[in-house]
This record gives sequence, C-alpha cells and structure tokens, in this order.
Amino acid sequence: MSAALQLLNIAKFALGGTAPITGPAKVQWELTYRCNLKCEHCHIWQIKDFKDELATDEVFRVLGELKEAGTRHVSFSGGEMFMRKDVFEIIGRAKSLGLKVGANSNGWLIDEVMAGRIAASGLDMVYISVDGSSPEVHDRIRGINGSHSRAIRAIRALKAHPSPRVFVNTTINDENARDIVALVELLDGLGIDGITMEPIHCFEKYGPASHLVLTEAHLPALREQLQEAQRRFPDRFPHLKEYFNEFGTFVTNPADLYRYRCVAGYASIQIHPNGDVYPCPAAFKKMGNLKERSFEEIWAGETAAEVRREIKAGKHPICWVTCVGPLNVYLSYVHPARFHKLAQPRLIRHMARKA
Repeated sequence: MSAALQLLNIAKFALGGTAPITGPAKVQWELTYRCNLKCEHCHIWQIKDFKDELATDEVFRVLGELKEAGTRHVSFSGGEMFMRKDVFEIIGRAKSLGLKVGANSNGWLIDEVMAGRIAASGLDMVYISVDGSSPEVHDRIRGINGSHSRAIRAIRALKAHPSPRVFVNTTINDENARDIVALVELLDGLGIDGITMEPIHCFEKYGPASHLVLTEAHLPALREQLQEAQRRFPDRFPHLKEYFNEFGTFVTNPADLYRYRCVAGYASIQIHPNGDVYPCPAAFKKMGNLKERSFEEIWAGETAAEVRREIKAGKHPICWVTCVGPLNVYLSYVHPARFHKLAQPRLIRHMARKA
C-alpha cells in the first residue's frame, strides 16, 4: 500500500500540491558527526562533541515512526557512518521493518572482513566516495594520505559479494573537473553498479570551500569530460543527461534552476545526527527535532507546511545535489509538453532499480 500512496503523493506534487498524503519516500540520515577524513569541502570532522547524537533506542524509535509514516527508503551517512559502534544494529532494525537501506561511506574502514559484515547485513546499496582517478587528486581533496587506496580497496571488497550494489559518489570541483573520464574508466574496471556526481556546494553547515567552487572557466573542460564519460560508459550513469547538462546552469545562472520545483520537504527529508529535521542538505530551515517531537508531529506540523510553501514559491537556496536534483528533473516531465521524456530507457531502468 505504501508504494501506491507514494505514487499518488508524487502525482499530487506534480499537479502543484503542497500537503503530502504520506510520509517522505526517502530519508537522508546523517547518523554521526564522527569522521576519519578531513575533506576540503566539508568541515564536519572538526566537530568533537558527539553527546547530542541520537542514541540507539532513539534511532530505533524514529525508524519505526518513519515506517509507519510510509517511508520506503533510508540512506544513512555521516560523518563516517561506520564509526558508530551500533551501525549494524541500526541497519538490522531498518531492514527488519522492510525498508530499503543505503549506506554512504568514504570506504576507509571497509576491508574484506567489514565487507562481509555489510553483505550479511542486508544493505541494499553502498555508495563509496571517490573524487579522483589517482591518489594525488583524491587524497588532496579528502585530506588524508591513503584515502584513495582505502576507497578502492572497499569497492573491491564489496564487489566480491553478490550484494549490496556498489555505487560511487563524486563531488566535482576545481581539482577534479578535468579528471572525470579517467575516474569513470577506473571505476568501470572495478565493476561498479553506477556513479553519481554533483557539483561542489558551499553549504554553511559544512564550512567554506570557496577555493574549490566551479567557475565559468571550468565549463568547457567539464562539459567535454562529462559528455565523453557518458558516451564511453553509458551504463555507469543512472541519472539523465539533463541532470548533468544543468551543471553549467548551476555554475553560471543558478536562479534558472528554480524552474524545477524541488521535492525537498515533500518526498524527501534530511535528519542530522542530533535529531534535527531539515528538508534537504542545504538545511535552510529546521522543521523540528526528533528528541522533542515524534516524526509524525514534525511532518504534519505547521513549520513543515510553511517550509513546503516556501519551497514551492522558490524561497529556498538553490542546489543541484544528487539526493534531489535528479528527481526534480524526473518530475518536471509530468507535464503535457514533456510526457514523452518519461519513456527514456535510462529513466525506466533507473526507476525500476529504485522501486
């Protein structure tokens, strides 16, 4: 029943609705502030006080509330989520509730033994962050020598098992915009199931990274790299070309992306380690805290309703991240002038794998 409700919910959104009839289809959940890397574009590793992170029993309670609300997919991250000692208990509880569960990791802790535990846990998919084809590029961005070799080791160890599916996340920035083809060639050789990419963002909660931001000067090389990578390795890119084509728009005229209505706060949400609930990674307006109120109270509350109205009106920060950007593109096709785009083979394959 939840699948049917989610389809109806998306249809209502596409027709202009702002009051969802069910909970979010997908939840992005940062389980911990702890991190063992020092990425240039993210300063979460500088947080040293972990006392306010949700405890195991609180995480279990919220998982139950999400399931009751109609959520189908939870994607855990951090920080580095595998630094939580109870992470496999959390994964196990989520799977026991019938949720589809993803994990986002830098791969540092995933050796052959850890990969075996991950495979046995029932995780549906793991996303490993890889930002360069070589240690010189990746390690500089990630701030720790050896992080590239650890990420590649993690992919190999995970691919030794029939499941979970293994994807790679890549953040495109000043230091790797000309390295995309070489990176995808490397990952293709490792047999990954797909690669997702997004341009670097300077979200305030992660700290400044202005020296890494893409500029108009990067765009000719970036477009050439993206087109060549998609031409040579089309099966490695689950997202539509239109999503990638808008990278240039994000760099030169981000306000133009308001033409894609954002699903954040309606079909997806973000949970921080301390239980704060936001519509998305931009974290521009808090909807509530899960230590103080149940998920249903937050989801059905006036603050959440106000956030949805503001987003529909375009009163939100512009971003082009993989957790919402591709879905915003897909839903823009639910329009008489664009219905034909729903028949694209890449879209059909992607939605079938996500179902």
